[in-house]
Amino acid sequence: MKHRLASGFLLAACVLPAQESPAARQHAPEPEANVGSPKTVRFPAPTNVQVEVSDEGTRVSWEPIRLKRIKQYDVFRLDGEKWVTIKPVLASAEARLTYTDPDIKKDEKRLYCVAAVDSSGAVGARSKPLAASSSVK
Repeated sequence: MKHRLASGFLLAACVLPAQESPAARQHAPEPEANVGSPKTVRFPAPTNVQVEVSDEGTRVSWEPIRLKRIKQYDVFRLDGEKWVTIKPVLASAEARLTYTDPDIKKDEKRLYCVAAVDSSGAVGARSKPLAASSSVK
């Protein structure tokens, strides 16, 4: 919103966002690629990421990025308020890549995402977080 003062100067008004509701604060933090890191390179997140829970654990699968410089994919899990890398998976020519996280307990909900890492160690964009809920084990 802008207002013109009598002297011809423009006055710009800021509109601040409304206070965040307690329910909104309960959402998981967004995963970010290494923001500010000198090795941050912007390439896309893996696509078609899926999670499935079974007796063996949570299976995370995705379609790889078709760039020659990609050497691996990091699988992330939200532990408390922090995203941690739980497993690097080497890049391959497979149509779908997978990792099974055996660490899920009965009635537990976990969030996962995946990011590609290139040969220089730069991490690309992370996929959107997906939830896995377990009633097994």
